[in-house]
Amino acid sequence: MFFFLFLKLVLKTKRIILIIFLVTLALRLAVLLFYSKQQDTNYWEYGPLAGNMIAGNGYALFYKAEFYTPSLISPESPLIDAEPYPSAYMMPGYPSFLALMFVVFGNKPDIAIFLVQALITAFTTIYIYKITLSFASERTALLTAAIYIFLPEMIYTTVSIGPTVFVHFLLVFLFYRLSKKGIDDYSFQDLLTIGLIMSALLYLRPATIMFVIIIIVYFLFKRYYKQALAMIIVITSLLLPWTIRNYFVFDRFVPFTTSSGLNVYRGHNPYYPGFWQDDKTEQRILKFADSVNYEVKMSDLFMNLSIREIKEHPVKEFFTSFEKLIYLWGYYPYDSRSLNPLYLAPWLFLLVFFAVSLWRKFDWEHKKYLYLFLISCSLTSMLFFALLRYQTIMKITVIPLAAQGLVIIWNLLKKKK
Repeated sequence: MFFFLFLKLVLKTKRIILIIFLVTLALRLAVLLFYSKQQDTNYWEYGPLAGNMIAGNGYALFYKAEFYTPSLISPESPLIDAEPYPSAYMMPGYPSFLALMFVVFGNKPDIAIFLVQALITAFTTIYIYKITLSFASERTALLTAAIYIFLPEMIYTTVSIGPTVFVHFLLVFLFYRLSKKGIDDYSFQDLLTIGLIMSALLYLRPATIMFVIIIIVYFLFKRYYKQALAMIIVITSLLLPWTIRNYFVFDRFVPFTTSSGLNVYRGHNPYYPGFWQDDKTEQRILKFADSVNYEVKMSDLFMNLSIREIKEHPVKEFFTSFEKLIYLWGYYPYDSRSLNPLYLAPWLFLLVFFAVSLWRKFDWEHKKYLYLFLISCSLTSMLFFALLRYQTIMKITVIPLAAQGLVIIWNLLKKKK
């Protein structure tokens, strides 16, 4: 009911875009003021990568130092005797952003980082509103914006270290650019922009390669050969510097990351989807500690273990693929956060009305890129694994469709009255 009162108020003004922008920003700033006083920020692997860039160690993560096994260098207090190994453990997009923030704002740039991310979410609201407006009513578009603005999970991403906020913005901006014109009408500038956005996504989250491939295959299937070729050229050209750097550093072809083997293993292991490693595997990994190619050897080990698991238990792996799909679209049982009411209740709410939208308003012509992204997320989880953050990224596509389903039910209820 609150959502519809909010929509009614906004519909009375001509400055809808400005209002949803300001409401998004104001709510996130309010949360930021509260959250910044509650706990220290965890920079995960992104922080050490950024810290090593600033310290002049290059793009490095793991190190070997006397009396230490390979571990992480903290950007706040790097060890003097550390000898960092070159890294490609993560794509350099988000660590580069953090490095810039460290340089500009010092060793504690938390507030500045979250302010930038709050601003990004405000622009995301605008574009999720616009893409919904391309296939649904203004009320549905406003409801979409309202859900995104007030969904606890989306608010939390603003005050979390990670690329999710940027990925969400790039995705909705990409959907907007793809849907703005017919493929026949794409200009060179349009294709260049689309290629740039896709490349930026890959520099943030390489898992989006599945979506990129599906889009290009779709273009080829529809015989838009020039457009597909243009996108391939742009993306390849922009990823080439990273790939060349990795070749010279590791003396082998590493198109994206050296964590690819681990990501495959986490989806194909003797334990459960998402499992990291057992003690035996950890001891085997530590044998690579003296090698500059530590990450590559670690990735190879995980990949070989995964291949062995698939070969020895093909039937189990086949059914596990569908189990992972359930985890993506349902809840992930190996993370207690998935049962948090603020996470689970909104997700069940979205799923119900998302299903209504598919049932009553399936529209390939106007929603195909949303559908294709959902397909890409599903295939990626089946091939690799599904964690909460992957579901969070996928929700940026579910929200507009769920909003349409809610409006459908609302209209049906009004007719009955």
